[in-house]
Amino acid sequence: MEPFGAAVSVLTIIELTHKAVFSLYESYRTIKAADDDRFHIIRELRDLQRVLDRTLDIISNQNLPTEAQRDHIGKLLAYLEDKEVRLSPARTRSSPFKKY
Repeated sequence: MEPFGAAVSVLTIIELTHKAVFSLYESYRTIKAADDDRFHIIRELRDLQRVLDRTLDIISNQNLPTEAQRDHIGKLLAYLEDKEVRLSPARTRSSPFKKY
């Protein structure tokens, strides 16, 4: 009975070691994926900041004729729709951005 008990103990140690290594590997993958997500979010926020800056420029510039303002707004809407598609490629419903 003693050899059987020793074999069970060795197998238990191997199983616990396997679980610990697997848990560490999963943690590493999660951290690495979070780092990639962080860079993606930073890029998207910078893009959003540029769009908001351009929108503020359009709103604050009252000297532009109405047609020029509409052209800028159309370009901004196209840019936002492109970003929307990149952020949610699986979504098939129409864009919430109204075209002028």
